[in-house]
Amino acid sequence: MGSRTPSPRRVLGVLAVVLVVLCLAPPRFTAWAGWFRDPMMVVVTPASRPMARLSSWIRPGDAPVERDTEIGLEEALRQKEDLETRYFDAVAQIEALRATVRELQGGRELADDRAYETFVAPRTGGDPEEGVIDVRGGSRNAIRSGAVAVAGTSQQLVGRVADVGLLTSTVRVFTRDKSERGPMEVLVVRAGVTDAAAVLASPKCRLEPVGDGTMIGEIGVGDGVEAEVGMLARLDDPYWPACAQRLIVGRVIEVRNTDHPLHRKIVVQPEFDPMHVASVVLRIPLGEEGA
Repeated sequence: MGSRTPSPRRVLGVLAVVLVVLCLAPPRFTAWAGWFRDPMMVVVTPASRPMARLSSWIRPGDAPVERDTEIGLEEALRQKEDLETRYFDAVAQIEALRATVRELQGGRELADDRAYETFVAPRTGGDPEEGVIDVRGGSRNAIRSGAVAVAGTSQQLVGRVADVGLLTSTVRVFTRDKSERGPMEVLVVRAGVTDAAAVLASPKCRLEPVGDGTMIGEIGVGDGVEAEVGMLARLDDPYWPACAQRLIVGRVIEVRNTDHPLHRKIVVQPEFDPMHVASVVLRIPLGEEGA
């Protein structure tokens, strides 16, 4: 009696069931199947690349992208973004350093070399009608009346301390200060001039607050002196302590003619509104000047 040959359909069905079971089984029960991987790769690998090239030659648009190429492209894009970020950070740092150098050359280095202490005081409030801002820091922090308030780390003048409490102080903003002492005296410096001698030789002007955050004054022209938009007004007033001299008052935003041919009226505006600073650096003069 001859042996029965298994039906191909039955063999196919059994293999399908076995494959399904192997797919659903936990990895610890199918680890032995990994032994067949290396022999299969030895057989399949030599033919895979020629077949891929053949398929790309037949249908170029459907050529598969190799995994290594995908990973390389993603890595290149990531590195590009990283380098761009570092580049922009470096540019920002360079610009900040350049601004600091310009400020030091144009302001702090020009002031008298008299000692003063500094105290960073956050703004806690203010009264636009009175032209004052309140800052955190008072007599407990050795703050005294008359200390000069500067905006943050810049050279922009804000005002002077008018009243000192135990924990808070009041700063009177210079653009709103119409005191009996009269106008504020400044040097009107051409844009870009940082040489100390050139700054001190700049024409003088007396500015008065208008009430809208700007100041107006007259400047004499002629003999090579012109009034131009963009010029910088720097403090040069004996009423203010030495540590405030040559601080930035503002920039010329408008030049007007007057009845006198050798005089121009200039409108000066701070580089940002002193009434809305987030914090100030108080310069507290030492010695006789700060007494």
